[in-house]
Parts: sequence; structure tokens; C-alpha cells
Amino acid sequence: MGTIGVVDGADISAARVDNTMSGTVHGTSMQVGTVHGGITFQYAAAPTAGTRPDQVPRPPRRFVNRRADLARLDGLLAEGASAVLNGMPGIGKTATLYRWAHDNQ
Repeated sequence: MGTIGVVDGADISAARVDNTMSGTVHGTSMQVGTVHGGITFQYAAAPTAGTRPDQVPRPPRRFVNRRADLARLDGLLAEGASAVLNGMPGIGKTATLYRWAHDNQ
């Protein structure tokens, strides 16, 4: 190996880099030359059996005149059907779905 250059008085040498990995990798792998400082891995705990995701925003506090829509959603989804709410902007489609999701957790 020969010297490539000099940085801050230190020789930089050409070195052979071999990017092979043996075995099977599940997930992300990283190849790092030099690590300055610590490495931290943070993993979320696996959900326990029987828990449901809680990712739906809370429904609005004031929610009126949608009991028939909620009952129809209950009926359709109980039959295994899919439901699509459509209509003009601002009539409460999203609020209705949020309310239904929270009522059926």
C-alpha cells in the first residue's frame, strides 16, 4: 500500500476494503469504518396479545346527528362488507369515521 496524501501531518494510506458479509441478515445492516461516540439502538416493545393499535385521532367533542350513519356502518361491517363515505367537503365524513373507530375499539 502506498501513501495517497497527507492530512494534518498524517499519511493517508490506500487500504483494501472488503465489503462481504457472511450469514443471513434480517433487517438493516451498516458498515462503518470508525465510530466516534456511542451507538444507541431503540426498539419499540412488541404489542401484547389482545391489544389494538390506537392510531386514530380522537373524534370531535361535538358530534351530533350521525346515529343513523353509525348504525349503518355497524351493520355493513358486521356483514363483512366494506364501507366508503363520500360527500361534499366539511359535512363530517372524517368525524363520523373517527367516532365509529373509537366506539368500536
